[in-house]
Amino acid sequence: MTSSHDSVSPTAWIVAYRRTFSDIPFSREIFEQLDKLRGDRFPNITDEMLNPPLSPQYEARQKIIDKYILATGAKQILEMAAGFSGRGMQMTEDQQVSFVELDLPKVIDDKVRIATAILSAHGMKRPNLYFERGNALSYEDVQRAANHFKQEPITVVNEGFLRYLNFEQKATVARNVYNLLQEYGGQWITSDITLKKLIDIEDEVTHHNRKIARM
Repeated sequence: MTSSHDSVSPTAWIVAYRRTFSDIPFSREIFEQLDKLRGDRFPNITDEMLNPPLSPQYEARQKIIDKYILATGAKQILEMAAGFSGRGMQMTEDQQVSFVELDLPKVIDDKVRIATAILSAHGMKRPNLYFERGNALSYEDVQRAANHFKQEPITVVNEGFLRYLNFEQKATVARNVYNLLQEYGGQWITSDITLKKLIDIEDEVTHHNRKIARM
């Protein structure tokens, strides 16, 4: 599957920028590398879009997910639509953890370059961190990413991903996760929920998000 989102998008760049206002490991290094890759692809980023007061939302979201991952004692973690999060590099400091990042081809290609540069600069090695090109909407891709794991319980994670999908696509992702957990056992941790009051404007929100990503 292909997507209009499979490159460094304004939303990915903005989230990475906002994380630099936190103490989340690797946030500044990731943004510096990502900004180099950005080049002149989308010069129309406004001050409003870079509004630092929104940063606590992204910091809290990542930290609460990390808290739940640690609470499960998870040793096999699959992050779907991993984007430019530093979670994989952070959690694979524990050599007992196997962490797979799954995302669209161009995103993963950029992420590999970024992670390689950062880990090299710190003199770190992460043989237990894996990068897979694929789409969370494809069970074949999700299943292939899970091939890095032993036949033991896994934890599937996603953050800020489902809000870009319509309900049919969300259902597809949910089925893929369900099928994977049927095979391995484990749990799914996500912050991406839709409040009842937002259901009526779901299409409008999805259209707005895609408009930003196409900018």
